[in-house]
Amino acid sequence: MTADRTTPCPTALCDTEQNTLAAATKLWIGEYYDEDGVALRVGDTLFRISRSRLTQDSSVFRDMFSLPRPQSAVSGEREGTMENPIVLAETDPRAFLHYLWVLYERPPVIESFLESKDDVFKLRKLLAILILTHKYENEALHSWAIKYSQRTLFTRAIPLYRALVDLVVQAIALLRCGQDERTADEFELALRRYLVDDCTTEVRKDVMRSIDAVGLILACDAWGLDKLAAEARYVLLLQPRSHWESDCRLTQDQAMRLLCGSDALLRRWSCIRDEVLKVDQAYNARLSRARILDVEVDTRPYDLRAKLVALHPIVENFCSRSGLILERGLRIRDVISREQKTLADHMDVYFDVSKWSASV
Repeated sequence: MTADRTTPCPTALCDTEQNTLAAATKLWIGEYYDEDGVALRVGDTLFRISRSRLTQDSSVFRDMFSLPRPQSAVSGEREGTMENPIVLAETDPRAFLHYLWVLYERPPVIESFLESKDDVFKLRKLLAILILTHKYENEALHSWAIKYSQRTLFTRAIPLYRALVDLVVQAIALLRCGQDERTADEFELALRRYLVDDCTTEVRKDVMRSIDAVGLILACDAWGLDKLAAEARYVLLLQPRSHWESDCRLTQDQAMRLLCGSDALLRRWSCIRDEVLKVDQAYNARLSRARILDVEVDTRPYDLRAKLVALHPIVENFCSRSGLILERGLRIRDVISREQKTLADHMDVYFDVSKWSASV
């Protein structure tokens, strides 16, 4: 065995992967003997990596390297050499750098990374690792990436800018495809709660300033996550119409869904409000119409969640009485509870174009 080693690229394992990729088309990762090295082309970047390190934890790479290595018809070189590299299709080279980072980096450095306060960069790296460890069937690292990406995403208020939206949604979709339904549900439910908070409008405002809701809709539609897409549409409706009306990323069908959703939410609130006012009229309860109007003024037109929360004190006033008024008050409270459950579990019914079209 030849002891001739190639010096590792010093920038390969640091966080400046963008500069690294821009500076070179050939990148050496880790120490290796010539007989053990394999060349991989990822996008426009050429990596030469230790074959044994790649196969140690990945059944995909293990099966790949167990196959015969064909020769190039042009150069005559066997596949896996620098002249005839193995092409990893549909893999981003920056994401692949993150994958190599977790394979090669020393434990103290990884531990320091996990304690970092730069949550946006940390989540981007963890999600990239999660996606590629799923793709290459590296089970141990996949579980590690799930654990720490969950912890990073859902224990702190991370702004989901456009760069992160696709990664989060893709991670949920891949977990579902990989039959890890429980983890996928946890990711999706936590993300839905992150988007819309039932208690305070302040949290919702922070989310609206920091999330690319249109990008989330596009990503969810692409990966078939209908319930999460419905929550994103709801968040988008809470923003001024000028914020999304001229966004060229929305297709005609997606714009139509927003239109039907706004109409359905407004009509549903009108039904609930009228039912409460009828009870006021019929039983002479001390229910102020002005308070109902206050709910209209204090919340956004389509913010049915906030309207239902604001309506609670009025209904509790019913429930503090006796006889028929108590009975009616409880009935209205049941209506509100049912509507809140629909918003929580079946938001997509408000964006059903077929139902909306039939009623117009």
